[in-house]
Amino acid sequence: SDQGFRQSSCLRCRAMIAARPASLRLSASSRAACERDVPRTAESATAESRKRRALRSYVLCGAVNGMLVGGIGPCLEDIGDDTGLDAKGQSILILTNRLAKLYGLFAWTGVAILVRRCKARGQPPTIAPHQLLAISMAMACAANCALYQVRGSARVVQAALALLGVSYGITDSGMTLLTMWALTDGTAQRTAIAMLNAGFSVGATLAPLCVALSLKTFGTPYLSFAASAGLALAAAIAELCSGSAASTMATVPVYNSRSVATENLAAATPGQPAYSRLFIAGMSLVLFFVTGTEHAVGTWLPSFGHAAGVPREMMALVIMGFWLGILCGRLAWAGLSSRLSSGWPVLAASLTIVVASLGVVWYFLAAAPVPLAVLWIGTIGISIGYAPAIPCSYSLPAEASVQSTP
Repeated sequence: SDQGFRQSSCLRCRAMIAARPASLRLSASSRAACERDVPRTAESATAESRKRRALRSYVLCGAVNGMLVGGIGPCLEDIGDDTGLDAKGQSILILTNRLAKLYGLFAWTGVAILVRRCKARGQPPTIAPHQLLAISMAMACAANCALYQVRGSARVVQAALALLGVSYGITDSGMTLLTMWALTDGTAQRTAIAMLNAGFSVGATLAPLCVALSLKTFGTPYLSFAASAGLALAAAIAELCSGSAASTMATVPVYNSRSVATENLAAATPGQPAYSRLFIAGMSLVLFFVTGTEHAVGTWLPSFGHAAGVPREMMALVIMGFWLGILCGRLAWAGLSSRLSSGWPVLAASLTIVVASLGVVWYFLAAAPVPLAVLWIGTIGISIGYAPAIPCSYSLPAEASVQSTP
């Protein structure tokens, strides 16, 4: 009968399986391990997908911050004309924005410490990192809309720039630290941070281009604020859609470029805390110089260039070239950083190029009239020097076996 045939077939199959060589059989423990690895592999793939989605949303946040830094300089004189502020008043506006950014940085630090403590206790944080970044981008959208619509009031402009500064401080430090926490290799950190900085440079390049087109078409430079508001709204939505991706980034330990946990290395190396403090102090001085001069050039060069006789539209294009040079350099760094064994030689070369190019720009401004080509040479030279300096500095702690903390 059919039932007898099936029973005999099962017996023959079992006999064939039992007759296999021992080397081809899986032990019970091996089978159990394989069964455990299947869900673990799927879980790992899901986590990697979430990290990639979070990284893309961070790039959008960086582009919004870049549009702020790249757009405010070419618009500054027009803001002064519309609000009645002189050079001193304009300086106060920029100072307000930068101090607000510092406040945002400290606010993020407090949130990061709280998140780590909640994770250590197994408790959900009061506010997830991706939610905080989304709120910050919504703040940036509202502030850019205010700058576009109500730009005749000095108080409204100052409040909007302060709001943009807080948003900038939270997102800039937040997305950088979350990325460093998420990646377990120094080379991967260099590449990812270069991508974040490239996103910033894209926004900083688009903003003066919008200003130049707006000046030529409408006679007003404020189109960049409307474009920035739209991009900030898209970034806020992207952060919300990333879901728990950004939250899980803060639970991953940081490793150095040799894939050795820095927590273990710190415990095994005598004098590590003192070395870490000294290293961070040195990197802070480098970033103080690089970031400060980068923002100073991007903000004030249009005003100084116009005072030297260069039309505003041309200065907007010069600043666009400045940020475009930084963008190209950071894209090149993102592609080449994984092939470099160390970032120290690149940082040294970058700082040398920056100092030399700043001298060329100073010569143009001090010895006017000078051919405009001198300004272009100096500006592009500065951008080439700046391009790898910041992403390289952020990734050097992992290379030097210094632990990254909030």
